[in-house]
Amino acid sequence: MGLSLSDLLKRMLEMNGSDLHITTNSPPQIRVHGHMKPLDLPPLGPSDTKALAYSVLTDAQKKSRRQRSIAIALALGVLVVLFFAVTLVKGPAVLVRPM
Repeated sequence: MGLSLSDLLKRMLEMNGSDLHITTNSPPQIRVHGHMKPLDLPPLGPSDTKALAYSVLTDAQKKSRRQRSIAIALALGVLVVLFFAVTLVKGPAVLVRPM
């Protein structure tokens, strides 16, 4: 795909979005004023969604996620001044929203 999670979060902010949805077999989507807006990108494959999700996890979180069916909540800082809440649920989806 070529875009990083940081790139997608920047696009979300530029669009005044509240949530970034990353799901397998769908392009990334941004919730803007309650409506989902797909980005003009190709659908993400399983390896794309996994790479985006794992790009913000520690090795311990990756190991824990592989061993159990769990959700992981964490805070992600971007550009030092922006923070995002990230929820990773075992399966093909990731939800990111500003804090």
